[in-house]
Amino acid sequence: MAHNGEDVNIDRLLGVLNTGFYVDVGANEPLANSNTHHLYVRGWRGIDIEPNESLALRLKSHHPENTVLNCAAGREAGKLDFYCCDNHECSSFRQDVMKKVSTAYHTITAKIMPLNTLLERYLGDNELVLISIDTEGWEKEVLAGFDMKRWQPRLMVIESVFPNSTIPCYEEWEPTVIEQGYNCVLDDGFNRYYSRG
Repeated sequence: MAHNGEDVNIDRLLGVLNTGFYVDVGANEPLANSNTHHLYVRGWRGIDIEPNESLALRLKSHHPENTVLNCAAGREAGKLDFYCCDNHECSSFRQDVMKKVSTAYHTITAKIMPLNTLLERYLGDNELVLISIDTEGWEKEVLAGFDMKRWQPRLMVIESVFPNSTIPCYEEWEPTVIEQGYNCVLDDGFNRYYSRG
């Protein structure tokens, strides 16, 4: 079950589809609080992107027919410090964010690839129906490496508040989404949902 009813909202906005293809950026835990696990169980397949190796291994175990990538999506290829805490849902590439949510965290080096590159390699002939982006303050960087006009997902779910808060942060990246032809069709208080205009 998703954290804030995202699974219910996705079904409401797309219809209850038994097959489809999704990309989950910041896939995190495969069962609890997942925006996409209900789709996998129903018969969808997709790409799970997760920089935390232990969580990526759990994703591979529970989503064996998905492509699970132990990396992050970002503006350009490279490596970067990723700040991990016990509440892995709050782990972030932004140390300023991490310092606000946890005093006990450790740092790993994570590989970063533009989402465009990952889709070129792994999407194949699939239609990208849904993309979920939940990256604890890193959303702007993910979107900078993603050409929405090229890939044209039918629905995008993007976390829209600062981690562990209800303070909106979408002003820093939403203009990019609007410019590429998407409109916000729902705001659930934690995420904004976009479809093609």
